[in-house]
Amino acid sequence: MRRVFLSVFLLIVQVFAMASLLKYVPDNFVTLSYVPDVGKFYNDIKSTEIGDSFLNNLGLESMIDSLIRSQAEASDINVDKLYEVKEILNIAGRNWMAFIIGPVEQADKVKEYIESTGILSKSEKVKVYVERLDNNLIFYTREGDIDVVSMLKKKKSNIPNWVKNTLKDSKVDMVYYSAENGVFESYAKVYPKDRTLIEEGVGRFFKEDTKKKLENILPGKRFDLNDVVNGEGFLLANVKDGKSILDLLQALGILDLLKKEGVDVETAKKFGGKVFVGADYSEAIEEMLYSSEESTPPVLTGYVTFNGDPKVILRDKMKNCKKEEDYYLCGDTNKNMVKVTFKSNKVEFNFPSDLTTTSNINKKVFQKVYKGIENIMVYLDFSKALNNLFGLEANSYLIFKVWTEKGEVKSYGELR
Repeated sequence: MRRVFLSVFLLIVQVFAMASLLKYVPDNFVTLSYVPDVGKFYNDIKSTEIGDSFLNNLGLESMIDSLIRSQAEASDINVDKLYEVKEILNIAGRNWMAFIIGPVEQADKVKEYIESTGILSKSEKVKVYVERLDNNLIFYTREGDIDVVSMLKKKKSNIPNWVKNTLKDSKVDMVYYSAENGVFESYAKVYPKDRTLIEEGVGRFFKEDTKKKLENILPGKRFDLNDVVNGEGFLLANVKDGKSILDLLQALGILDLLKKEGVDVETAKKFGGKVFVGADYSEAIEEMLYSSEESTPPVLTGYVTFNGDPKVILRDKMKNCKKEEDYYLCGDTNKNMVKVTFKSNKVEFNFPSDLTTTSNINKKVFQKVYKGIENIMVYLDFSKALNNLFGLEANSYLIFKVWTEKGEVKSYGELR
């Protein structure tokens, strides 16, 4: 009797597991991202201070809901049923991409409404199709005559083991996975913690020459507090030098594509390995949301280092800039003028040219979050913007880091 019960139980579990959108994962996919519970993910976004501020305090949730309801009622679509969409799967191959949501009540009506708006045919470059896929909706693009829907209907359910194991944790909101057999594998997950969304990712390469090139882009001398530029947010980059990056891009097969797009490889070779950009943007955000006039851009101040004299390295690129006493003005109008100053092996810049960042948030945060291992790091503080917009005493920010460790690329992010 126990064996019968166990067999029935396992069958039920398997049936429900295969009811997931992941059953559509084919053999030839390159990347996938998957949200197992849309409602939970949305609530976790709302639990962050920035999510709560914009969705509730700014009223975006009610505005979007009203818009959806007015459009849906005109097409006799039950909005409450529409909101019961459980999963989202975004999946791509080399010459196709599909975005699937489900289950969708009244899928045919929703499809007809979307087609009637003409929104999918607005792009002349990319043709987007919408079809019903069982009781789900699929939006897809393709090259040539690939039958994407038939391919996914084969239901190979080629789910990577990492995805299966990660989704056993019910806290996980989203997973990402990408791979090319024998070349690389990368994956990431997003989950909530203390009103914060956390991202953790790993990328690894299997070819020895690529792994060695990766190890060569380790950070150079770490930044110290004197290297930090004022602002309420910053971007920093720290690698050994420009040549090590180009070697890695060459091993990955990307460098030739960048050359075709006009990237100046000779200048990149002389990159000194360090970039730091500070930004003040609260006023720009406030104007963008509330001002009817053209908003001012964020203020950016920063520097780039070079191996050698940047005046010599960038001589040809400065020909169209206006030379002042001890700096250059580059750009074609007053609004997008950049002030460029040469100091030793650094090129310092200010945008707009007559302003500089003044907030002291960067230096305070830098001492708390910078570890010295980062190749790339982004920090954006939203506390001042939320205070200006809503009068909230918030602690809201975005952190994203990327670094190399033992031949792997790792990432970590926080959104609060």
